[in-house]
Amino acid sequence: MALSIQARIAVFGALVVCGTVAMFGLLLFLAILGGGRATVDQDLWAARPNTTFSAEAGPDGVLRPVRQGGQGQIPTRLPVPLTLNTPYTVSVARNDNVRVLVQPAPTGGYLVTGEHLGEVERTARALLTYLLVTAVVAMMAGVATIWLVAGRALGPLRTMAAVAEEVGWTRDLRRRLPPVQPRDEVGRLTEAFNAMLGRLEDAQESQRRFVADASHELRTPLTTIRGNAGLLQREPPLEPGDAREAVVDIAAESERMSRLVDGLLTLARADAGQELRRAPLDLAQVAEPVARRAGLDAALETALVLGDADALTQLAWILADNARRHGGGTGTMWVRPRLPGGATLIVGDRGPGIPPGEEERIFERFYQPGASRSDGGSGLGLAIARWIVAQHGGRIWAGNDPAGGAIFVVEL
Repeated sequence: MALSIQARIAVFGALVVCGTVAMFGLLLFLAILGGGRATVDQDLWAARPNTTFSAEAGPDGVLRPVRQGGQGQIPTRLPVPLTLNTPYTVSVARNDNVRVLVQPAPTGGYLVTGEHLGEVERTARALLTYLLVTAVVAMMAGVATIWLVAGRALGPLRTMAAVAEEVGWTRDLRRRLPPVQPRDEVGRLTEAFNAMLGRLEDAQESQRRFVADASHELRTPLTTIRGNAGLLQREPPLEPGDAREAVVDIAAESERMSRLVDGLLTLARADAGQELRRAPLDLAQVAEPVARRAGLDAALETALVLGDADALTQLAWILADNARRHGGGTGTMWVRPRLPGGATLIVGDRGPGIPPGEEERIFERFYQPGASRSDGGSGLGLAIARWIVAQHGGRIWAGNDPAGGAIFVVEL
């Protein structure tokens, strides 16, 4: 079973605390032991010739102490190597060591001075024991502290995981995490998570609205087609004029449904993140055939932009067709260069204009103000136009010309 993040943090912190105390204790132990030995060595050098004990070394390499007044605590036989003028340690018994200094004697042989290390070693061992106890206590305290701190810090993450699981099961994107203070990494993660849920909720709502609107818009032409097809199948047959009218209605609704489906496919590709292929081009050359086909007046100047020719052609046609349908077949298209670079595309008509307060809403999907629902439009054209402009890093807005009619401005 894998450890939780909180447990892993606590274990890691305990190891760090224990390792730090152990390293510090070891260094302190070695420092005290080494310092004690250095003090003893100074005493040994200072003790000559008043030595704590004296001994003679025989040819067998064994020192035989010569006790002064028959006193002394040094055994009569010490296996001491004949290392001259360098203090070193000789073990007498378990936990009983002697620091020894061997020097040549003035009268021949060797002169040995020595001192027990018992006090130094007892002090060092006592310190080591104290440090071990301290390390255990520090480790336990560190584990408890880190556990509490990590638990408090990871609390929002647990809540986030619970909310994510709940959203996954219930598909309720309205859930949100409570704000976290202070605004640290966890706080920013909480804000990002809430923002993500908000975007998902908006996308889901947009998708629902899109499907509902598409179903509604498709229902009308399908109902018309089905009704006229039923009339054509009736017995006795319709009069030739009535039959011709039914066929015309079927063709018109089929064309409208085809435009609607094309628009839906374009917006679906836009929602999927389709990127346009942009290259240098003259916007006037793109707009000229569109204006001619739509029957609009044109005032076009050379204006170089970095754009997708097919997408910009579709943009120009959407605006031109909108002006043609709402302006009684009249309108004007302008293309002007911008400084220091770019172009402006303007399309105006002589129609009734845009209803007040709807200058932004007309760019929403399926939105058709007032009488425009009866003109054969799908309600998707301006939404597609806005997407194309956004893909080119530009902006589009609409308003009413003081002289009459609506005007659409695109800056690329």
